[in-house]
Amino acid sequence: MPREHHHSKRCGIYTHIAWHDIKKILLQKIISQSGYVSTTDWPTHKSEIPLGQVPVLEIDGFQLPQSVSIERYVTKQAKLYSTDDFEAAKTDSVIDTIDELRDANLYKIILKQMDEKLVEKRERNLLEEDVPKVFTKLEILIKNYGSDGRFFLGNKLTWADLCCYEQIIRILKLDPEILNKYPKLALNHEHVEKEPTLAEYIKTPPEASF
Repeated sequence: MPREHHHSKRCGIYTHIAWHDIKKILLQKIISQSGYVSTTDWPTHKSEIPLGQVPVLEIDGFQLPQSVSIERYVTKQAKLYSTDDFEAAKTDSVIDTIDELRDANLYKIILKQMDEKLVEKRERNLLEEDVPKVFTKLEILIKNYGSDGRFFLGNKLTWADLCCYEQIIRILKLDPEILNKYPKLALNHEHVEKEPTLAEYIKTPPEASF
């Protein structure tokens, strides 16, 4: 059975904590075990990991590295990724757009471990430059790809919606009113939160660090 390995949150290393917990809820029958490696133990286990980095998804003894590869695999298993090539390409275009914001967030994490003033400056840049640029693009995509405004692809939940949800909850920690400027994303966020499979996650969300 598959199991997933991550660094402990105590390491201060970015591991898509929120997305990881969403995956656990959606894929309870797919991911049987999730493990965290502490900073102290990491040097001992690093050589056991293919690329010397986490996360990895272990399936019958084989370890699959890279976050996006893991995400794509588990969402396919959960039927959240289209089997139609063009629909899948639309999903990928949403993910690629969201990744522009993920990259900006990752830069912020690195700064957070260095200088508080740089973090404050980066937060301002994130909210004033990165978020408006990416959220505007996402509003265009949900209008072009969705059928009724609730989801990015057609009228059902997909990987694209979950990735967008993950980034939005992180941004809301910095600006709780940010979605007032983006009605299409606000509607999407509202409907993703209503998905029964995410109910437990919504009740007790993990402390997601940038």
